[in-house]
Order: sequence, then structure tokens, then C-alpha cells
Amino acid sequence: ASINEIKNKTKDILALYDRNVEAGAGANGWTDVLVRTQYNRTMRDKLAEFVSVKDFGAVGDGVTDDTGAFNRAITYINDKLNVNMHTPKGHYKVGELIPIESRTFSLIGAGSANSIIESSRVGGAAISIDAWTNAGVVGSTARPFISASQIGGFRVIAPQATTLLYARGVARSSFKDIRLNGTNRSVGTKGLDVASTQLCYFENIYVAYPDGDTPENGIFISNAPRYLTAEGASISGGLPSNNTFVNVYPEGCDYGIMLANGDQNTFIGGSPEASKKRSLTVGSNCKYNTFIGMGFESKDATGGEISDAGKYTKYINCYASNINAVTLYGRGTVIDGGYYQKITLSAASTGCSVGNITVGHWYESVGDNGGVVITAGAKGARFKNIYSSPLGKYIYPNNPRYGVTPTASPFEWENLDGVPVKFILIDGTTTQVMIKRGTDSWLETVPPASGRTVYSLLAGDKIVVSYSVAPTINVIPQNGV
Repeated sequence: ASINEIKNKTKDILALYDRNVEAGAGANGWTDVLVRTQYNRTMRDKLAEFVSVKDFGAVGDGVTDDTGAFNRAITYINDKLNVNMHTPKGHYKVGELIPIESRTFSLIGAGSANSIIESSRVGGAAISIDAWTNAGVVGSTARPFISASQIGGFRVIAPQATTLLYARGVARSSFKDIRLNGTNRSVGTKGLDVASTQLCYFENIYVAYPDGDTPENGIFISNAPRYLTAEGASISGGLPSNNTFVNVYPEGCDYGIMLANGDQNTFIGGSPEASKKRSLTVGSNCKYNTFIGMGFESKDATGGEISDAGKYTKYINCYASNINAVTLYGRGTVIDGGYYQKITLSAASTGCSVGNITVGHWYESVGDNGGVVITAGAKGARFKNIYSSPLGKYIYPNNPRYGVTPTASPFEWENLDGVPVKFILIDGTTTQVMIKRGTDSWLETVPPASGRTVYSLLAGDKIVVSYSVAPTINVIPQNGV
């Protein structure tokens, strides 16, 4: 082409660009003119679907400080709604990052093996997803939950942070393929901190050894403050509830999973492994949590495998290898199926049910009890189909007999054991015995001054004993199934 032809073509293109800018396209008008799909879609519209941290200056070469770029990207997320932010394959070195607090967003990497975020932050959370950053401000108001968001596909290394990934006030969102490594084991450190998070889905979350030590708590689940009233009173964001955890693996932490507070959370598969102190802790404020097919593999944990003080926890086809595998302290706990080294019902436990399991599975010494220990004071335990590997037979644990000290006559005692009991009066001088069942009541035979009389009480029955000389009283629970 001649020089004149080139000049004329260039003028035509520039004129078209100018018209596009005047029409409101702005600085991207040149791209809009030259790059379009066959259906007349502009490149700018195409690129708006996804935004990358590299669009804000991140390099990801494992050397460059990408803190500023990440904070610009997070600011963009917080200033808009429904931003799809990508973290492409790379090793990003960052310092202190601002919290993500957008109502709805996605933060997706190229997979936990490919997108690495290495933080030099000292204290605090390496990555914080926090709906309630105003929670410490007196007179603040209740902000909404973060919801309908997707987070995952990256790995976090943070040797000096207190928490690797913090999620507060998140609902109806998903966390997938996240690897959390390389923090320190100081008291209070956490891998994943789930705070007042509800109706969320967590899958393939790893807290493991590579790149440094592991935190004290692998996965920590509890409630958190939402705001402060004008009077300075802290208002909670509510218990973590209705969350589902699939194939989570906290490995090598002091405490694998610490369920401090939470209701109706479900754990499926996965394994807290090689915990130094305990694999699973369920606090007394927890209710109706379920564990299905989980493996608790912390054979040398000093505090045993599981300590459960919750209410109505359910374990279905799980296993635990520690010699002091499971200790139950709560109410209505159910263990159904699986194999365990030893199960202990503490004096504080009430109405627990254990069945269809094998104990002593790893063939270590379990004593004459075969692998099930019922501490004096445990109430209402039920047992069914328990096989002891060391003894080579089914065993039939029984709630132990215990004594009751009568108070001043007439003395009333209620059967709160959760199973029928034999209530035995021995010696003394008893003048009247009455049994109460709901709204009904009747008098029973008075025992002789010397000897014993046995009364059968159903769960919830009351017995009233009048006497001039106090009798000795024993209670023998009758195990149910």
C-alpha cells in the first residue's frame, strides 16, 4: 500500500475512535472499536465478567511485594457487588491485607497447588472475610451477612499470623479446595476460624505440615460479636449452624477440630490426623452436630481422641484409634457403628447410646471391661451390639449401682437416669413409700425395719420415702437399648 493509502486508512480508524469516545465509551473506546465478537460483543464487556488480581498490579513471581495490588483488588471487591475476582497461578508475597466485606463476591484461585498467597503479616488474620468489621465500634448497627459467595482454589502460608483464614458473618456460601500451612503453634493460633457462619459448605480444607509448623487449632468454630450497642453491650452474631464440612483434614495441630459453639453442623468424611493433644473437642454449648464416616487418627494425642460435652451429638460409622479414644460428658450422645479403641462415659454424661460398634480394634490392652468404661454417676446409658476385639466376644456394659443419701423426711427422689431403675431401701425405719408417675400416685408396701425392699421405677418416676430412721438407699439402673 502507498503512504497515502495508509494515511487515509489511519484517518478513518481515528475518526471512528473519536466518535466512539463521544458516544460515552471512554478511554476503552479504541478496544471497543477494534475487538468485537461476531455477535458484536466488545472485549471490554467480555473482560468485565472476571477480574484478576493481576489487573491491579499483582505479579505472583514469589519475590515481588504484591500487598498493594491485593489491597487494590480487595477495595474493588468491597466497593462493588458480585465481583468475580481471580487469583491466577502464581506465588504472591503479601503483607497486611484489608478485610473482604462485600455482601456478595467470589475469590477463586487456580487451585490450592497453583495459587499460593504467602503472608508476612504478624498477628491477626492473613486473609479475613468479615461481614462485621464494625463489631468493636460502640453504637454500631447490625450489618447483614455476606452471602451467596464462593471462596477457594488457593493456598495460604503465614508463619507469623494468628489465623490463616478468618470467616465471620458468612452465610449460604462455599469454601472449597483451600490449603492452610505454615503458621506457628502459639496459643490461640488457628488455621480456619469459622465465626458465626451459617448455612455454608466447606470442602477439601487442609491444614497441614508443609512450609512450617501447624497452628494450635486446625479448624476453630464458635460464635462472634456482631456489633456494640450505644451502651457498649456486645451483641452476638449467633451460633455457627447448619454448616456442612466435607473431607476436611486438619493434620498435626494440637487440636484438630475445636467446636466451641455450634448447632446442627454436619461433618462428612475427612480426618483430623496426628493431633498432638486431641482430634475433636465438642463444647457444652453445642447441640445436634453430626459426624459421618470420619476417621480420628491421633493415636498418640495426650488428651485422647474425642472429648464431647455437647447435647445430642451423633457419630455414624466413624473410627478413633487413641487408647483413650472417646470420652462423653454431655447429654443424649449417640455412637452408631464404627470401630474404636475405648469409649468412656463420664460421671457427667446422661442418656448416651452406644451400639453396633467394635471396641479395642487395635488390639491394645483394654482391661476386663473390653473397651467400654462407665464411670460411677453416668446416667441412662444404653448399649447394643458391642464387640470387643481383644476379648473376642460381644460385651454387655452395665450402668453401675450407686448410692443415694436421703435428706430430711419425707425424702423425694426422681429417676433422671433415662432408663428404668431398681430403687432399694435397706434397713432403717420407713413409715411410708409413695410412687408418683405423671399425675398418678400410689402407696407401696413399707419395708421391714431390718432387710431390704426393691421398688421398680420407670424413667421420670418419683418416689417419696417417709422415715423416722433413715434407710440406706441403692439405685441399680436397668440398661436399655
